[in-house]
Amino acid sequence: MVFKDKTCKIFDTTSTKLLSVKMKGKSFLANMQTEFSYSSVADWGQIWHKRLGHFHYSTFNLMHKNELVHNLPCVEARDEICGICQLAKYSRKPFPQNKACKMEMVLQLIHAYVCEPIKIESLNGNKYYILFIDDHNRFCWVYFMRKKNMK
Repeated sequence: MVFKDKTCKIFDTTSTKLLSVKMKGKSFLANMQTEFSYSSVADWGQIWHKRLGHFHYSTFNLMHKNELVHNLPCVEARDEICGICQLAKYSRKPFPQNKACKMEMVLQLIHAYVCEPIKIESLNGNKYYILFIDDHNRFCWVYFMRKKNMK
C-alpha cells in the first residue's frame, strides 16, 4: 500500500497495481465488489499442514482414512520441505553446566527484580511488582506495588 497525495494505491507482491482509492473525509472507501475481483488458488494440503501444527503429509492420509478430522480432504504426500518444519528439527548442543557456586543455606543469597511499569494496572491500582528469588531452593516471593518509590 502506498499513500500519496490523498490517494491509496494497493499493489500485489509483483508490484502490479490492484486498486487506487481517493481519500474521502479522513477515510479511504473502496467498493470491493465493483472495483476488482481476484481469485486465489488454495493449496489445501499446505493449508491443512499449517492448521494441524505441521503434521507430516503421510499422516493426513491416515487421518482421512479413519475420519479423525471433520471435512479433511485427501492430501497427497509431498517431497517438498516446509521451512518451519525444518527449523523445528534443528538441534543444538546443551548449555554448559554452570560452574558457579550455589548457596548452601536458605536465605543466604536473595536475588531481587523490580519490573518496569505495567501498562494496565491491577484492580488494586498496582503498576509494579518486586520479585525475590532464593538462590538455594529458587523459592519466589512476589509483592505488588503502586509506586516504585516509598514516598
